[in-house]
Amino acid sequence: MTDFRTYNNKGRLTWTTREAKNGAVYSSWYYSELDLDSDSVALTDNTCDYNNDPTIQHDSNALILVGYEVTGTGIPAGSYVGVKTSNTEFELYKDGSPVSTTGGAVTNGTLTFIGDSTFWTSPYVTSNNPAKKIVVYPTPGQGNSIEHTDVALLSFKTEINPVLLAVGPKQIRVDIADMPFTLEGLQVYEFRLTFLRTNLDNKLSVLTFH
Repeated sequence: MTDFRTYNNKGRLTWTTREAKNGAVYSSWYYSELDLDSDSVALTDNTCDYNNDPTIQHDSNALILVGYEVTGTGIPAGSYVGVKTSNTEFELYKDGSPVSTTGGAVTNGTLTFIGDSTFWTSPYVTSNNPAKKIVVYPTPGQGNSIEHTDVALLSFKTEINPVLLAVGPKQIRVDIADMPFTLEGLQVYEFRLTFLRTNLDNKLSVLTFH
């Protein structure tokens, strides 16, 4: 994924914007246009061990990444790799929280991971420059339509305390066709987009207000 185009209001020292709806005032903003030029991939691992618990262990596999969708015996629908503890263990998540497998013990089970190593971390949302509002939406004027099978994982951190940051980010799965998506009402210190299923030549736009 390419950070195709970026604009901001830096240099306009007296410029601010105020929202008509709630009166929120922002002193700076950044616009990024992301070129989605990659396909999703699927991989399987037949060494997975789990037993009615979010923790899944497996032989060493560096290809399993945070955000990948997980399917297989005893895996609740909509689950994904929430936290990668090591190359031999991860925590299963659903809707931003740990979720347990079902059906009892599985040894050397086969799980399928669907995702994309493509991700983008905003260089503009940092502990020194937190965002008050983030809007993600398909870039207007594109020839190709975004499909309902295209899914993004939004990861964000709302704690500046480094101990809390180490726990891991909050995560929201979003159907790209349901965008625009707005994240507001809190200070965001880190923001990342990971695409779980993409087969696009499209672009996404990201606006961050600070």
